[in-house]
Amino acid sequence: MGFRPTSNPFTFEKEVTEDVSVDLHFLSEPEALETIPKEYIKVQEDLSAVIVPGSSIVFKSSFEAEASGRLVDGSELSTNVKVGDIVSMVGMKGHALGRPLKLEKDCYDVYAICGFTGGNPTKSAEEFAAKFRRRPTTRTEKDFVEQALNRIRTYFRSVNGRGPIAVSRFYGMDEGRRVDAYRRVSTFLKNVQ
Repeated sequence: MGFRPTSNPFTFEKEVTEDVSVDLHFLSEPEALETIPKEYIKVQEDLSAVIVPGSSIVFKSSFEAEASGRLVDGSELSTNVKVGDIVSMVGMKGHALGRPLKLEKDCYDVYAICGFTGGNPTKSAEEFAAKFRRRPTTRTEKDFVEQALNRIRTYFRSVNGRGPIAVSRFYGMDEGRRVDAYRRVSTFLKNVQ
């Protein structure tokens, strides 16, 4: 399929268009791997999957969107893809917080998802709450999302918290973004309760 391995054994990458590359991450629920008590499992000889309890919520909390663009060879292509919605993205990004090489990007993603979905953090929270209540979820998935929200709360607990400062660094030490990140994420968190 043209994906190249990365330094992370669970992630592969592929340049799709001149401006777009895709990272492919292999995740699995522990129940799918009950007979293998390891941190990861080999899917095939050169492919392993990370075990993330609750990550299957991504398959339930998603929508279909069209992706189109010009490929490296100059041809154009359009296809439908499944995209994680706000519930699954908050869940996955909340759990991703703390990766040293991705801290600024992950905190920026939390800021963008929580602060701008629907136009503002209040609408983001409304969409999150409506979708989370409407979809049937397992206890593991509920716990997964609650743990993610708690991690986000910890990172964005103050204007000088780890999250807002990482967002500021993502923008090149933009103090206005630091304050905005804190305000938007705090508003989102207050309104999802």
